[in-house]
Amino acid sequence: MMENHKILPIKDINKEIFSILGMDITVFEFIDYAEKDIFTIKKVINSWENMDDVLILKEIGLPERKNKYIFILNDDLYFQKKILKINEGFISNYVENYFFENGVCFFNGDVFFILIDDKKVIQFNNDGYVIHYDTPLKLIEKGMDKYLKSID
Repeated sequence: MMENHKILPIKDINKEIFSILGMDITVFEFIDYAEKDIFTIKKVINSWENMDDVLILKEIGLPERKNKYIFILNDDLYFQKKILKINEGFISNYVENYFFENGVCFFNGDVFFILIDDKKVIQFNNDGYVIHYDTPLKLIEKGMDKYLKSID
């Protein structure tokens, strides 16, 4: 059984992530260019900046899946070139303690939840939108051009 969570270098899991996303993790920098048929805006969390991280997590409404692991990438981790791999049963506790351990809020910008088994990505963006993406991700032509230039 996997321990509750691990913080891993992105480069170490990029191959696994690539198999789900269809691109490497830098695709999230260009997610605004996703093709319309792969995403759905589920809700908007108004005034999220004034909310506690755990309350935001509850508002996002991650699907309940027993004993599955999930990859999570927030702005803080992305800046560190790391990603969280966590057993879903421990996400709330991890998020609750994030500020005390890291000095920044967990929801301090975009957060991506990569549900490997469901082949989905759930994004909480810095405008409060909760967006569900089907994978593999597909970008419109302008987004693909920018993505390809970024990996050269």
